[in-house]
Amino acid sequence: MVQESKNCQNCTDCSFCQDCFSCTNCFGCVGLYQKEYCWFNEQLSQAEYNKRLAQHNLQDVTQRRALHQQLEQLKRTVPLLNVHQFKCENSIGENLAECGNCYQCYDSFALENCLYCIESNGNKDCCDLTVCFETEASYSSVQSPLNYHCNFLFQTDQSSDSEFCAYSKNLTNCFGCVYLANKEYYILNQPYAPEDYHKTVAHIKQVLIENHEYDMLMYFASDYEQQRLATETDGAIQTNLPA
Repeated sequence: MVQESKNCQNCTDCSFCQDCFSCTNCFGCVGLYQKEYCWFNEQLSQAEYNKRLAQHNLQDVTQRRALHQQLEQLKRTVPLLNVHQFKCENSIGENLAECGNCYQCYDSFALENCLYCIESNGNKDCCDLTVCFETEASYSSVQSPLNYHCNFLFQTDQSSDSEFCAYSKNLTNCFGCVYLANKEYYILNQPYAPEDYHKTVAHIKQVLIENHEYDMLMYFASDYEQQRLATETDGAIQTNLPA
């Protein structure tokens, strides 16, 4: 069992450790590889290690605080990994696993061709997603999993070809809708014929683009995202408006 540890892989019976790999029975260690019976990076015998471990009551708040302080002091003396990536290729970000061609992604798994994704797993060809998984060809969405070709969603899942929707599920070709489920060809929660839907959405998007409002600034963005989108060019969206 691994307790109170961070960024450790294939470790057993380790506590208060960081950046350790394939270690067993280590306590308060940083940056060790295939080590056993180490106490704050000091190599001990099995008997001495068990003796020190028995002297500490990890349920005592004062002792736990002292151990954390000792660990912080050790971290200042040991080189630390600048990034934590596992089986990643051509990617920039922190705490990533099995990702490829990703930029500025964090705390995510199995991403492919993604930018600015956080706590998202199994996404492909996406940008600016937070807490989304198994989503493809989508942009600027939060807590919206299992979507395809969607933009600007909030807590909306299992949908496709939809934009600016919130608190909804299983939508197809919906625009600006909230609290809907199992709907198709809706604008502002009102049903449209397919031909009228596409024509109306194209007109709405053209007006939004002309007024520089086709983004998340007015909808679901955090203060950080508002500032970033206002100052950076983000070419992930292709509008393809009719001539």
